[in-house]
This record gives sequence, structure tokens and C-alpha cells, in this order.
Amino acid sequence: MGSRVGGENLSPHLAWGELPSGTAQLLLLIEDIDAPLGSNPAVHCLALIDEAALQTPQELPSGALARKGPAAGVTLLRSVMSRGYFGPEPLKGHGPHRYVFQFYALGQSLLTRPDRDALLKTRPRAVLTSIDVPVLARGRITGVCER
Repeated sequence: MGSRVGGENLSPHLAWGELPSGTAQLLLLIEDIDAPLGSNPAVHCLALIDEAALQTPQELPSGALARKGPAAGVTLLRSVMSRGYFGPEPLKGHGPHRYVFQFYALGQSLLTRPDRDALLKTRPRAVLTSIDVPVLARGRITGVCER
């Protein structure tokens, strides 16, 4: 997909420090907070990273969020486009867009719940508003892209 504005559309290498004791899973949310979609930012990717994948080194390599073949331990949830990582591609002339990568350390896995199958089909905002497990920590980084 080299013709895309966002390059090869590979998710970037992401790394994090020590997680709080009791972390069972990470929720990764990637949003374009400047997309002209009304009151909600555009969710570019929503993924769960399970406990097995949280071992050292604590990182996701480049391309780990690919729709066809995510890294081991990564479960891709729905985004506004589909599943998997969709890189920056702001509207031409729309100005700079901020892409926010947020990690949430969850105290319980969302994938062991009885409603797991429904969760996998749920729209991103509904997933985010329905999280009822302890959030032990949160990390955030923002990148900017303009064309």
C-alpha cells in the first residue's frame, strides 16, 4: 500500500515501561482527534494485548497491528474503518491532525468475559464506554501529520 499518504500503513514500533502489578491486559486506542467527524475522534485502531504478550520485552514491533496477521497476543477490535491499524491520512488542506496513542493497563481481561463475542463485534465507542474492569494505569503519546 505504498501509494497511501500514510506510507506503507504499518503500525509503528511501540514500547512501554513496567506495568502495574495485576495488569492482565492492555487496551490500545489510536485516534485521529482532528478528523471532522462531529464530537467523537476517529478511532484508527482498537486492540487488546493479552497477558502472554506483556512479557519482556514490553513492546509491539512495527506491523504488529496488521489486519491480516496481527502479532501473537494481539486481538483487533473494530475501528471506524474496519479492524487493524490504519495509518495517518489527514484530508488534504485540512491542517495538522493529531494522532493519539493511548494504552490502558486493565486489571482483568475483557476477552474472558461471557460477552466476549459481542465485544469483538461492538463499535469502538461502545467498547470504550462499557469497560467495567479496573484501569490500573494509562499512558499516552501524540504524533502529528499534515499534508
